[in-house]
Amino acid sequence: MDNIPPLPPIEGELMLEVFTHESLNSRPDALTSDEHGGNVRLATLGEKLLEAAVMTNLFRRRPMYGSKQLKEILDDLVSPHNVDRWTTAYNLKSKLRCAPGLVGKIRSADEGRKLFWAYIGALSIQSEYSVVQDWINQLLEPSEKRVKNEPPPVSIPSPLPQQIGAPPNIAESSRHRLFGQFGNTPTFSQPSPRPVQPPPYIPGNVGSPNVGMSPFMRPGTSQPPPPATKPPPLPPTPGGQQISYLPLFNQTASQRRVAVEYTAQFFGPPHAGKWHVKCMVNNIEKGEGAGPSKQLAKEEAAKQAFYAMGWSN
Repeated sequence: MDNIPPLPPIEGELMLEVFTHESLNSRPDALTSDEHGGNVRLATLGEKLLEAAVMTNLFRRRPMYGSKQLKEILDDLVSPHNVDRWTTAYNLKSKLRCAPGLVGKIRSADEGRKLFWAYIGALSIQSEYSVVQDWINQLLEPSEKRVKNEPPPVSIPSPLPQQIGAPPNIAESSRHRLFGQFGNTPTFSQPSPRPVQPPPYIPGNVGSPNVGMSPFMRPGTSQPPPPATKPPPLPPTPGGQQISYLPLFNQTASQRRVAVEYTAQFFGPPHAGKWHVKCMVNNIEKGEGAGPSKQLAKEEAAKQAFYAMGWSN
């Protein structure tokens, strides 16, 4: 499991609490003199935070999972076996101090999961919750599908220009609604696309060695070339608001029946890295973008692709 994101650091006395097993307490489940009450208390907090971070990640995926699927996938991802895989990958058990004679016990999957919970609980105390969420996102998904802790994109309510060959009055009225340049002409609304059903979920795949881990670009690796010069912006929509290119490009591509795919990679440390996104149209790169969040990089890639396809005319 080499392709895992870096372990967010925990420092000072908090780290000692995480790696001190409850067997070193005067009695089981007793509060310690530590500032946060010891390993067991941190694990109780971390258990709920892990479930929340995993559920948030699953809830934001598209196509959507149903309620039953969300619960089934959550149970697999937070199972003792799967969480213990992460504990083992980070070699956390080797740092755990315990009473003599219990070395064999702490190697169990259940103890590994408790240690991982304690680490998450401590991390949430030392840092913001967003650090926990971003770390879990990287553990759950490949880099090109990661879900950042960011708001959803803004959609454009007006319809787009029609396909080539559409009746002139319909195409002109669509352009009027998009750019406001054709006077009070009749408008035409494009029917909403049919919803896409989510792929079927097969329980048990989470525990496989290559599922749930994400590629990571180690420090020192050369950065990809910067994106090409940005094209000029489209005219503003009525009301002075700037057009968002991502929904504009996706809807135009859907109307013109071309396949669009976005590939994304994250470079650098979690707290100061950058996302790089490529827009592939029929498996040909048409745009590239970079930014501090995946959404901003994706927006820039869609903008370049929109001009590269000649759809701005």
